[in-house]
Amino acid sequence: MKQAGLLNRTVIIVLMVLVHGLYSSFISIAQPDGEDRLEVGLVLQHDGIVKAEETFGLAVVIDLMDSWHIYPGLGSDDELAGYIATELELTLPDGWVAGSVQWPKAHDFLFGPEGYQEELRVYEGRAIAYVPITVGEGVDVGMYEIGAKVKYQACDDMICEMPASSDALIEAKVSDALDEVTEDSAEVI
Repeated sequence: MKQAGLLNRTVIIVLMVLVHGLYSSFISIAQPDGEDRLEVGLVLQHDGIVKAEETFGLAVVIDLMDSWHIYPGLGSDDELAGYIATELELTLPDGWVAGSVQWPKAHDFLFGPEGYQEELRVYEGRAIAYVPITVGEGVDVGMYEIGAKVKYQACDDMICEMPASSDALIEAKVSDALDEVTEDSAEVI
């Protein structure tokens, strides 16, 4: 009787190991492979040269890999209930204030296998969000770093990956010289 109980436990343990191995192999197919599905870049108005007490524009440029999309930005007119909205978090120097994010217009996309497709609004290719930033009163002349974190869920036409994020940094120069603050030179802004 003890041998039968030991045999049953051994069979159960072997089955659990096999099921776990099969399940883990299946799950790893649906998980991200560590490759970012997008790149984030930052562009500042006026070549990144700003003055205290003034507002300038920050462009957050999101370039997605071919065949991948992300959902519209949090708070945008295109945001979809029940889907993971793209979010933007900025890290600004003390005394700097960000205005509301101006998300780009999303476009229609058919998601899922033929016959079961759902029409969604998404960003593909290049999406550019704009944020007005005001440099506070009394900010010293010098170089300052602005950080951006884009949180998103990347999907292709059949699957969605786990939510991820991508970071970018850029430097801005606060100047008190009027001739240093130039007109826009970046095509993106």
